[in-house]
Amino acid sequence: MSRVSWLKAGDRVPGLTRHLLILCIGATAIVNAAAQVVRPIPVPGRIEVENYDTNGPAVSYYDDSPGNAGAVYRTDDVDIEATQDTGGGYNVGWIGSGEWLKYMLNVQTTAVYQLSFRVASANGAGNIQLALDGVPLGTIVTPLTGGWQNWQTVTISNLVLRGGVRQLRLDFRVGGQNLNYIQVTKQGDLTGGFLRVSGKQIVDGQGENVLLRGVGLGNWMLQEPYMMDASGIVDNQQRLKLKITELVGTSNMTTFYDAWLTNYMREADVQEFAARGFNSIRLPMHYNLLTLPIEQEPLPGQNTWLANGFKLVDQLLTWCESNHLYLILDMHGCPGGQGHDKPISDYSPPTPSLWENTTNRSKLIALWREIGSRYASRQWIGGYDLINEPNWTFENNANINGCSDQTNAPLRQLLMDLTAAIRQADTNHIIFLAGNCWGGNYNGILPAWDANLVISFHKYWDAPTAESLQGRVAWRDQWSLPLWLGETGENSNEWFRDVVRYTEQANIGWAWWPWKKIGTISGPVTVQKPAGYQAILNYWRNTGPKPSTNAALDGLLALAQAARFENCVLHADVFDALLRPETQGVTLPFKSNAIPGIVFAADYDLGRIGEAYFDQSTNGPHNSGNSYRNDSVEIESCGDVTPTIGFDVGWLDAGDWMKYSMTTSAPGTYAFTARVASLNGGGSFYLEVGGSNVTGNISVPATGGWQTWATLPARVFTNAASLTAFKLVMVSGGFNLNWVWFESALPVAPGGATATATNTHAWLNWNPSPSATSYRVKRATVSGGPYTTIATDVTTTNFVDSTVTNGVTYFYLATAINAYGESVASDPVATSVPFPKLNVATSLPNVSLSWANSASPLILHSTTNLAPPVTWLAVTNTAINQAGIWSVLVSAVGAVRFFKLSAQ
Repeated sequence: MSRVSWLKAGDRVPGLTRHLLILCIGATAIVNAAAQVVRPIPVPGRIEVENYDTNGPAVSYYDDSPGNAGAVYRTDDVDIEATQDTGGGYNVGWIGSGEWLKYMLNVQTTAVYQLSFRVASANGAGNIQLALDGVPLGTIVTPLTGGWQNWQTVTISNLVLRGGVRQLRLDFRVGGQNLNYIQVTKQGDLTGGFLRVSGKQIVDGQGENVLLRGVGLGNWMLQEPYMMDASGIVDNQQRLKLKITELVGTSNMTTFYDAWLTNYMREADVQEFAARGFNSIRLPMHYNLLTLPIEQEPLPGQNTWLANGFKLVDQLLTWCESNHLYLILDMHGCPGGQGHDKPISDYSPPTPSLWENTTNRSKLIALWREIGSRYASRQWIGGYDLINEPNWTFENNANINGCSDQTNAPLRQLLMDLTAAIRQADTNHIIFLAGNCWGGNYNGILPAWDANLVISFHKYWDAPTAESLQGRVAWRDQWSLPLWLGETGENSNEWFRDVVRYTEQANIGWAWWPWKKIGTISGPVTVQKPAGYQAILNYWRNTGPKPSTNAALDGLLALAQAARFENCVLHADVFDALLRPETQGVTLPFKSNAIPGIVFAADYDLGRIGEAYFDQSTNGPHNSGNSYRNDSVEIESCGDVTPTIGFDVGWLDAGDWMKYSMTTSAPGTYAFTARVASLNGGGSFYLEVGGSNVTGNISVPATGGWQTWATLPARVFTNAASLTAFKLVMVSGGFNLNWVWFESALPVAPGGATATATNTHAWLNWNPSPSATSYRVKRATVSGGPYTTIATDVTTTNFVDSTVTNGVTYFYLATAINAYGESVASDPVATSVPFPKLNVATSLPNVSLSWANSASPLILHSTTNLAPPVTWLAVTNTAINQAGIWSVLVSAVGAVRFFKLSAQ
């Protein structure tokens, strides 16, 4: 459609405040007046929608048709027309689904704002998604107004806009509306330091978007049987306590649980959270630590508050405050149990559930009211997760967990009642909502009834993709509420890394499940299972004898002690997957490796599959050995002798590889060997450095079994550059790998060097150097050198230096030589070559002076006075050598004379 606006000099253009002279060419006159707008657009104030940014298509706007269909105001592709709304001016029209506009704003102050959209439509409901600085902000649903110029105002409130220059983006998810302006009004100041909802965002007290990164403390205040390694033995905590009581008695059972609650979560755990980079903790609470079950209340309908349970929460909150971590309180086990899934809620039929007993629901309402009153002013409380994973059909459907329920009316009503109870004392904190079907069914739960609600969902065992989140993102877009992944985990590192990656890309925070777990690798921290507790499990499974009361109590208390942070095993690979989802191709060392030295096969780098390792396993992304690490590389317990870390890499397939980073080693020639085990043989692999196979394919023979270990013959390679990383690449599988060992191929330096001297030569000795074929001798006359080579191709371990000068001190080094080069030098040794002794014999009237042979020619000197300064004069009498003895006759007549020998 095209429209014509005829203007003449002096006409006033709607929306402008000064006259313009316009030259009309052809049928259409377009006034490009956007340049008159103050940018960034100041808010509070009015954003005229036609004043989108001026950086052109694909940067400031997207329009699916060329040209301005309204032919007014601007000359690009966004369709603009004169508006008939009050105040005149222009509106953007002909809006199609998928189009978008951007606006640079100058927010005057961080505050809470209301955005009022002036809309018109003859088509029907439209949908506009708002984003601020690239982060989803809110949803506007535009109504059918009865005509393209019949205008209505649609408002979204309680949005926190941070002061400064911000970019607002309007995405027209469903088009078919006209848009005139957005009126931005300040609702109030941002007070307090609490987390709060701002449209689709969770923000802090400064208005900053907060992406919650946390861990859930599963198995602390509510023990789920699978996390106690008691699956198949009991189906909830109540029955677990009964089993323990049968073994050790009620008093000892209480002793164990007191120790468990004391040890499982301590300040050291919270400090580790903060040090690792988490910013939040989700605390799964069992209601019966905070109040009595209805059956135990002294008076029906009474609510008794249990000090010890609240003390646990208070202590944890104090630690969180000290470490700047948000604490989200999660009612994991509600009075009576909130679902048919017994382990997660401690539901124990025939005792009535939460949904079957109004007194249970009244107790839950009263408990949340009490919690709200206790923690209303505590800023590091991140919010209240009202009911964990409700799973109950309210419509008598075949799916008893409520997954096919359509209205969920009792759940919505209880959530509203809980919110109202909390708000009686606490208007500050976020409330997290979980739908039916373990948080997956929100039919009938929304729209929101409170301004500070967040949709919580849980994610297990589905695809770790962006697409898998789209259903949840649709909830956010529909109801304009933030999303929080309140529980996820129990998978491989590959799955972890991708789930975190895609949730954070969608601005969805998360809480991983759980922090600690007994005897498995799929969490950040492993509690090592004591033998005494395993004996209890064996008895319960009918695979071992019944332990005595004392032995059983010792086993339980050993488990409680093992749960202390300092006794647990931390998994660097899990932390890396959770907190470094975007690796940018960078791998990090798992251990500090160096060569020469040993590198254990299981200590490959941290990073994504395809970057730190690659595994072809038919077991998918999981470690078949369920040991040591949580990647898809198969690792098992290793029975090899020292050196060992207790684990080897097994189930190797063709195409598998592992990368190892190390401290930089110098270029050189290295011998490489490996420790392998194979039942049948036939496997092979090679060492890759700098993208090249430097060893050739190394065949692995049959060693006699999967844990019968053998060391392969060494392969030698030369690395011209500094070595910082290498890969082990499998050509064919069928073997296990414990370690690889790098040694310099050069001989070791000679050891045990000694040096002695006589008046004719110096004598050097050293110990043999393995693999040396010869030696070199180097000499200096100054400590530290420089050294000069004085002998090569020495095949013995000693050397006589006859090229010395008497009276000189010499410093010697020895090096070993083989086919690959020269070793480093031995430790330096020194010796001084003495002068021969000067002998005197009198035979008047002469004196005979004599001395033995020397290393160098000597001169005889004499003087008559030793008082300084001494003048020494050479004796010119002829010296005669007979049988290695030099002699000179001098006259004994005259003054006393003194003699000495010196080198020429």
